[in-house]
This record gives sequence, C-alpha cells and structure tokens, in this order.
Amino acid sequence: MCVRTCGCVDHHSDACRPSLLRQEREKARKKKQEAMSEEEKKAEKKKSWPKELIFFLRTSELLQGLGSKLNVRHAYMRTMAAAARRGLRESVPADEWARTPVWPHSDRPSAGAMGRGRGMDMGMGIRGGPNRSSSSSARGVPIGYPAPRSAPSLIPRLEQRVRQRLGAMYARGSFLGLQVCVIHENQKLVDVAAGEMGPLNPRPVRPDSLFPCLGASRFVGVALVHALVAQGRLKYEQPIAEVWPEFSEHAKR
Repeated sequence: MCVRTCGCVDHHSDACRPSLLRQEREKARKKKQEAMSEEEKKAEKKKSWPKELIFFLRTSELLQGLGSKLNVRHAYMRTMAAAARRGLRESVPADEWARTPVWPHSDRPSAGAMGRGRGMDMGMGIRGGPNRSSSSSARGVPIGYPAPRSAPSLIPRLEQRVRQRLGAMYARGSFLGLQVCVIHENQKLVDVAAGEMGPLNPRPVRPDSLFPCLGASRFVGVALVHALVAQGRLKYEQPIAEVWPEFSEHAKR
C-alpha cells in the first residue's frame, strides 16, 4: 500500500509517479544546497539578480580596485550616475517623449502643426529646454496629444499670454515641469501644462498629470484665508479662537 501523501493505493501506478518524481527532485535540490560552500551559495543567489545590477556592482568594484591600485582618487559614482540618468531617460519609448514645451490646448492643432503655424508665437515651438536632447523634437508626436480641432485664435487671450510666458521660461531652463490653472467666479480661464514629468522622465506634463505633493495643503489654506478676508468674512488680526472655538483649549488664541 502507498503511504505517501499522493493518496493512491499503489505507489507504482501512473497517478503516483509525478508526486514521487517531485519529492525526489526536492530531495536532490536540498542535498545539493547542503553540499554547496558559502561562496557557491552566494553565486547561486546572484543568478537571480537583474543583469543591470550585477553589471553596476562589478563595474563599481573594478573602478574601486583600479583607483586603489593606482593610488588615484576619482568620483566614479558621479561618472556612472550620468550614464545611468541617460539610460533611464532613453528607456522611455520615443513616441512618449515631450515634443513641445507647452502641452497643446485641447481645442487647438496638435504638436506636429504647431511649429509651422502661429504656435511659434505662443511659445509652442520653442526647443532646447532643460533635460532635453537635441533629437527629441524629431521623435514623433507623444501618445495622447490632443487632436486638431479648431484654430489657435479661439484660445482665450489670458491663456495665450500664459503660454507665451511659460514657453519663454522653459527655453531659459527656469523650470522642469508645471501646471497652471486659473479659476475666477466658477469659470476656468487658464488650464496650461508645460515641461516634462521629471529629470529622468521625458514624458510631457499634461493638465491631468498627478504629482506627489507634501505639505501642499498649507498653500490652499493661505489662499482660502485671503479669499475670506477679501469677502470681509475674516480679518488678518482676528484671533483663531473666534472662528474655531476648539482652538482655544490650553490657553491658545
């Protein structure tokens, strides 16, 4: 009778053989591991590491050894970092790179037409911003760029001026990526995005792009206070406890 965990009656049956083979392989694997030296175990673990990580570690060890042998000091990590940054940027598919400094308006021609028309006057065709390779403008229209719908003249004048200013600032390297949205009396007057998502991410910033913001609520709070003061509902010198009674605990004002 078969007393193994496979549950069959005859351990020589076809149903039992796969279970027996798995158990035998597991025993052989454990026996091999026990017989391996510590160095062999380390080498076995490294086989599962990413090839890029192994190359990085071996290269850094090589540079360290050369520097020590020749008694030469060199910031080799800085040298390697430049190549690593370039590799990370180039790992982004070419058709996803930002092609224009300012994200095209949803009701205006796409990026391919901007450099040939009036978009040049609004900072849409300026190249050479920060972290941009010289060939990025020829990489094709990034995925998700708005399709052409109507003439640039339909863009509100205020947004045109914001786009001009952002295009000029980006060309000077004043920022990497940003969003500008102006809402007045429940009407959106400006909704502009410009630049790239990050120093290692050449994708364009879009109006719906999300960024991790730490401590950003304080700016919203300040804006709300200014708005309430403008409406006459608050005063700058007014004690907080008058508006928020619970704040007065522990003799706070």
